[in-house]
Amino acid sequence: MSWTIHPYISVNDIKFGSKSEELSSIIGIDPKIKNTKNGEKRYEFGIDCPHFTYSSNDQLEEVSFSQYVSRQIFLLERRLSWDDGLSNLQYAYELSKRSNTFEVVGFIVFLELGVAFSGFHDGDADQKAIVCFTKHRWDRFIPEMRPVHF
Repeated sequence: MSWTIHPYISVNDIKFGSKSEELSSIIGIDPKIKNTKNGEKRYEFGIDCPHFTYSSNDQLEEVSFSQYVSRQIFLLERRLSWDDGLSNLQYAYELSKRSNTFEVVGFIVFLELGVAFSGFHDGDADQKAIVCFTKHRWDRFIPEMRPVHF
């Protein structure tokens, strides 16, 4: 099985905005739940599974993949590579119609897609991550965002 990101909609059958009670039944195991400093809850199923962040009103806001996730990750129909980060960024840039792409807090953020990459553009292998998120999740960073092009 693989993980497929459907921008602003879902990761596989796990839909953005869904409640946390649906998550364990889909994943098949119970998570470790961590409270974040801003009142959200982060559901972790082990190092080889993505982390799921739920808002204070229990709606899925973000899914984060580290390089240790054991299954392949797709952005729509294309498999993302941990080894060829530039091709990931170029693909996302084309999908985003070459607009609303920014660098902020160590991430390349594609606001058109609801996807961000870390560690791919700056050679920081320890920070490699792929994050998908709901609309407006990154809006607080807009004043700090710097446009980038690929």
